[in-house]
Amino acid sequence: DRDVTGVQTCALPILVGSATDAASIGEGTALFEAMPACAVAAHEVSYLDLQFMGDSGSAAGRRYYTKSGYLADLGDEAAERLIASSGRNPSGTGSIDVECLRGAVLRSGTSESAFPHREAPFMITVSGSWDDPGLDQDGIAWARAAIDSVGAWQHPGAYSNYVSRQESPLEASAMYGSAIYARLGQVKQAYDPGNMFRSARNIAPAATPES
Repeated sequence: DRDVTGVQTCALPILVGSATDAASIGEGTALFEAMPACAVAAHEVSYLDLQFMGDSGSAAGRRYYTKSGYLADLGDEAAERLIASSGRNPSGTGSIDVECLRGAVLRSGTSESAFPHREAPFMITVSGSWDDPGLDQDGIAWARAAIDSVGAWQHPGAYSNYVSRQESPLEASAMYGSAIYARLGQVKQAYDPGNMFRSARNIAPAATPES
């Protein structure tokens, strides 16, 4: 119940993929048991409720800037740099998220989904947010500097959902890789041949013999 306003905090969420998957539950339980008892809170939530959990931290009308990248390693020095960056956040909101991409991510092959760069062990995402437009430059600079601070451990590639066109000149074909992009183009041709659903990094429908 202690007020932690203005105090640096660290959260370590552990998500178990399926409540009916005994192996996943066992792995999650082992991780919980290795943590201090005061830090553990376990309960089941529906997938819909899981999606709602981030809403309160991403209020409509707030100003946002996100920068992300993969890391080949996350040792003590890299972790210390991220902690130091957290302390330099000019806003009272925002976060630095570390995702460990092992387990099923690594076991699945690149031909099994549209997710590339599965060999990268970590993804770092710096999400700046603030309400005052006067913090625009400082907020953006903080997110960029936080990612740059661990540049020595950078792994090539990027996760397309977290990268804006302003941050990277990569087109969709380069971001996904030629093999994955070709398969996505076939899916697009089957379900959206008119390319109605398009964005900054659009996947064009694959060409057909008739075209």
